[in-house]
Amino acid sequence: MKKGWIIGIIAVLLVIILVIVFYPKPVEDNEEYDADATNEEPITFLSGWINTLEECKGYSEFSSQEEMIDAGYNQFCWDATDIDDVNLSKLNSLKNIKGIFISDNYNVDLFNECKLIWQYDSTHIGAKLYHRTLKVYECNNKFYLLGYAYPGFSERTVYMINPSEEVINKLKI
Repeated sequence: MKKGWIIGIIAVLLVIILVIVFYPKPVEDNEEYDADATNEEPITFLSGWINTLEECKGYSEFSSQEEMIDAGYNQFCWDATDIDDVNLSKLNSLKNIKGIFISDNYNVDLFNECKLIWQYDSTHIGAKLYHRTLKVYECNNKFYLLGYAYPGFSERTVYMINPSEEVINKLKI
């Protein structure tokens, strides 16, 4: 009996230690990242998302899914958000932008003090109702692109970006 208690306590301590060591730590301070162009990489999730929204643009004009499919749309467009020209133009301005990857698990309060430049939300019905959100923030003359999707594993991806003045003005409109 005593041996079982000792093994149980050791197992609990081992689990606690593993959680502390391997639990992903959120980004604590957005000031700690400097813009280094050598670390820039394409933001790949954007182009796939934009292509899907472009393919489905205008599907909501049809009164039934059958009419939409007959017109050449993918059957899955029926369950997605239809995008307007203004937001599609803004997304396309970000399509080829590169950024410095910061985190897949940022603190949601990290950007409370920053200025939200633009936000786009979309939904898609699959096995569940899925949401995707894209936000662009300005914080101390640095720009950040945040993307996340839910439900499921809530991954909040953050990139520090260096958009042109033209892109910034387009997003603000």
